[in-house]
Amino acid sequence: QDLMTLAQDLGIRDCVGFLQWQESVDEALASMDVLVSASNEPEAFGLVIGEAMLARKPVIATDAGGVPDLVCHERTGLLVPMGAVEPLAQAMLRLARDEQLAERLAAAGQEHVRSRFTVQGNARQVMALYEEIAR
Repeated sequence: QDLMTLAQDLGIRDCVGFLQWQESVDEALASMDVLVSASNEPEAFGLVIGEAMLARKPVIATDAGGVPDLVCHERTGLLVPMGAVEPLAQAMLRLARDEQLAERLAAAGQEHVRSRFTVQGNARQVMALYEEIAR
């Protein structure tokens, strides 16, 4: 409710969508031009970021926690310092103004997630770790 009131006070309420819990994020992701994950606390992985990348959406995210393992700055998305409003705004404007950059990041992000974060790949990594520990 506080965010809705703030959006109203700022005069941007018609430009901001507030969604309830989604069982499937496919429709929400399809409606987006860019996914912005401006978390104020480090995330261990950032599942919604990976889902957006897989859906071929350009991503802007904070550079804390496990997110930099998923988003490679300037290659698969844009990273900004956590809590830094101006760099976040600049990154958003940059992608809004540069469709080629947005598309390049979206394509690279999708390929990155497809190639690196698969069930089979994860299983191989876990097995390699177990084998290393067993040795």
